[in-house]
Amino acid sequence: MHLKTLVGFFVVVLIGVTFTGLFLPKSPSNAVAIRSKSDIQLEVIQLPADKGIIPVAIQGERISTNPVEDTREAVFAVKNNTSKNINAISVAVTVKFEDNGKESSSTHYLTRNSLVHLDIRKIHHQSPLAPEQEWSFGTEALDPEAPAVLRAITLQIDYLEFDDKTWLGPDKFGSNFITSVRAGAAKYKAWLQKKYAENGRSVNALLPFLARGEALPAEINLSGHEKVGARHYQSHLLLAYQQHGIEEVQKYLSR
Repeated sequence: MHLKTLVGFFVVVLIGVTFTGLFLPKSPSNAVAIRSKSDIQLEVIQLPADKGIIPVAIQGERISTNPVEDTREAVFAVKNNTSKNINAISVAVTVKFEDNGKESSSTHYLTRNSLVHLDIRKIHHQSPLAPEQEWSFGTEALDPEAPAVLRAITLQIDYLEFDDKTWLGPDKFGSNFITSVRAGAAKYKAWLQKKYAENGRSVNALLPFLARGEALPAEINLSGHEKVGARHYQSHLLLAYQQHGIEEVQKYLSR
């Protein structure tokens, strides 16, 4: 069963079974936050408690309904109850459907990564999730194509990475994705630095490579998830140039 198309951007990534998209956590302005309808179950599977306290907890979970499109989305927050900063979190979102009496399910992942690359963190002043703080998450529409019906949504932290490199979670997806995204960003920067040197350290010569929609270079041999990181570095370095000029780009490519 395929979900309706999901779109978005920035550091939170929604990965489906057959597609990759970027997603900005939000609570739609035209959505009404409600508790689960009687025909849709919303379940949270928390991390194991440590001395009675869930170290990083999903909370405030609810289903938002879009009255215009008659679609439903899951929104929630993740709170850091530990004493350490968190660099990245991946949350598994499993949706269950019923179609003519037959049940099926699909799992997707919402991933928020504050450290795709150190340059990106500095350009945009991105911060890890500090103790006692929260990150907000939200899916796009989860309703399946008719005649299938949405029956249940399950939320579970799959993986989280602390800033001391320790981690928690069953890790069915998160660490591999986060590591690959970072590798892609690093590979793309290294390629840009090579082109920068080949072109006499001219930022203007690199601008065509940074243009929106410009294909990633085949010579880097990026995997699927690595392409996400390369796109992040490409778009964020372009933004650094647009906001701060050539000297800002020179600073990042010279180190």
